Amino acid sequence: PVSDAAERLMLENFNKFDRGEEPTGRVDLRVGY
Repeated sequence: PVSDAAERLMLENFNKFDRGEEPTGRVDLRVGY
């Protein structure tokens, strides 16, 4: 399972993508981290 911190970062990046912003952290969606 993904750690809480990684999950928060991933959700944060998804929210930024929705707003058309550049994510602050890189999340490799291919491996789910």
